[in-house]
Amino acid sequence: MSTLESSTRRGAADAPVPTEWFTSVPEFTSPATSLSPPPSEGSRARLTRLRELVEERRPATPEALMDLMRDHDSAPQAICLHPEPDEGDEASAVMFSMVADVAAKRIWVTAGNPCQSEYVQVDLADLAP
Repeated sequence: MSTLESSTRRGAADAPVPTEWFTSVPEFTSPATSLSPPPSEGSRARLTRLRELVEERRPATPEALMDLMRDHDSAPQAICLHPEPDEGDEASAVMFSMVADVAAKRIWVTAGNPCQSEYVQVDLADLAP
């Protein structure tokens, strides 16, 4: 069980989270990302909120994790982060959301905000040995 950390430039697997599923928030805590800039206040807020929700709800299915990714209750930025129109092209926003069952070689992905789009299941078993 791990957290997958990613940005537009790099990614790394890091410390376990208390769930059987892989979760992703752009919070950089892995030694592999030590050259990255420190995480933003919004990034830290999203990770804190995700950890709270995992602890409270103990998600045991992909659907339960998808619900966590739709959360809007953290500040200054929500897990399901929508762009601020006044920030124009510099606005932060969710580009996609993904939940993965690594053992089953299956992912669920949605483009954009998960509160506005359905997750699509992709079976990777035929693609990976």
